[in-house]
Amino acid sequence: MKNTVFILILSFILLSLNLFSQNIETGEDALKYLASEELEGRFPGTDGDNKSIAYIEDEFHSYSLRSFDFGYAQNFEIVTDIEIGDNTNGRLNDMMLQFGNDFMPLSFSASKSVTADLIYVENIEALGDFTEKIAMVYLTNEMTDKMSYRDLVKLSINIADAGAEGVVIITEGDMGEDDEFYPFNFSRSVSSISIPVIQISKKLILTTAQSNGYAAVDFDIECFDFLNINDEVLELSVNIEIESITSRTSNVLGFIPNGDSKDWIVIGAHYDHLGYGGPGSGSRAPELNEIHNGADDNASGVAMVLMLAEYFSKYSPNINMAFVLFGAEEEGLIGSKYFVENLPPEIENIKLMINYDMVGRLGDNGISIIGGTTAEEFDSVLNQFQTDELVLKIGGGGFSGSDQASFYSEKITVLFFSTGLHGDYHTQKDDIEYINFDGMLKIAELSVGIIKEFAKEDLRLTYKATEQKNEARHGGEMKVKLGIMPDMTSRDSNGLGVDGVTPGGVADKSGILKGDKITALDGKPISGIYEYMHLMSEFEPGQEVVAHIIRNGEKIEITIKF
Repeated sequence: MKNTVFILILSFILLSLNLFSQNIETGEDALKYLASEELEGRFPGTDGDNKSIAYIEDEFHSYSLRSFDFGYAQNFEIVTDIEIGDNTNGRLNDMMLQFGNDFMPLSFSASKSVTADLIYVENIEALGDFTEKIAMVYLTNEMTDKMSYRDLVKLSINIADAGAEGVVIITEGDMGEDDEFYPFNFSRSVSSISIPVIQISKKLILTTAQSNGYAAVDFDIECFDFLNINDEVLELSVNIEIESITSRTSNVLGFIPNGDSKDWIVIGAHYDHLGYGGPGSGSRAPELNEIHNGADDNASGVAMVLMLAEYFSKYSPNINMAFVLFGAEEEGLIGSKYFVENLPPEIENIKLMINYDMVGRLGDNGISIIGGTTAEEFDSVLNQFQTDELVLKIGGGGFSGSDQASFYSEKITVLFFSTGLHGDYHTQKDDIEYINFDGMLKIAELSVGIIKEFAKEDLRLTYKATEQKNEARHGGEMKVKLGIMPDMTSRDSNGLGVDGVTPGGVADKSGILKGDKITALDGKPISGIYEYMHLMSEFEPGQEVVAHIIRNGEKIEITIKF
């Protein structure tokens, strides 16, 4: 009898080893395809994105995962580009301006019509009162060499704070390749400020000065002095129209039902990446227009989810399981936000969400399991899986920079597995040759054990709000933080949407809710993420300010204390 039991146990162990041996081939195949040049970086809405979706759907079908009423693909629209609208125009005094020749809007400009007198800004370090004026700024080569595009945004916001109706930029040198104007590029954190911002050509300023008696043939800074000294009134009228271009992408999801349970575990990862990189893409090498294959970020996470889906399709625990590959994470967690706001009706109660993001480079330091503070029971359960061979670094809140944040904002307990950042992160060098497949197999085996433990019906998880410390962030630029997950992708210039509220943070304690729209702080308007970040950098610990909020269509005021 003892020999029979021993043989059964040994057979099970050998079967498990063989299963995982086959399972890692699933992960290898997925990584080889998703991180291939053929998919061109898996940018949302592209052919490579569509091929990724089709591949994942085929894998789910091969594991006999159930689909929801809409199929495996949960489609949604996202902004993938911006363009200048046909109604964009300008007029300087009586002269109509030629778009692309005389002027060009900047990508963070408000879509708005304004008419006001131009006033020349002589010193950008000492701004005056520009109320009911359009401020005109001349940037020398020395200034633009030191000024990033973000600095230009900040300067424009400062001018708006000084009362200006708009901003006009003139530059000494070319800002684009063989082009005087700044490139009009889409950014994944695209946002507009509250006033129009345009660049006008030096030739236009010279022609205007000459038409009023300026004798010089070539442009120089004396053009502005001439216009000021002669009190020439320049009235500028502009109508700026910036339109969003949307593309369709998808979350891809399948599930394994268990009729005896109403609880669900969601296993997820994002499958999108940065495409060809470039300015505004999030690439850490934006000057290179090259395919970013994103092997670790996050083809490795997709491979892990597929390995687990294949395993649990054969050995289902006593719980319902959904496997979700999110689209458009790099654009601002858009896919996971859409999923939690549009849950399939079959999913009644999510007990736990586990997210995999960058799990392909396991080293001697072990694996981070972030979100360990989001349930009372996590620490004791997870530490049972500590081994000398695989060290678990457990801790951190639920809002740490990936798709699990969308679930935590809904008060769902979360875990986020990651082997950590590295020098190839968000560059064209994140390729499959650096993936540690043996390490991924260890993480898959660990995950199976953890999932089975949390699937037990008698193990209930107690959601835990993570207390937020009021400390500086973003390189010391901010002395305080509000504790919200802002909507970073909207071009709605009527405020900043709140996509999530950090438990225990300033916003939470003050009564700000998910779904609110912040239109002003301390009396200063907020049209989007740029102005929000600018204002937050000015506040001090202990300072009280009034937040103007739109909630369910109604305007309210909330006093907050940092």
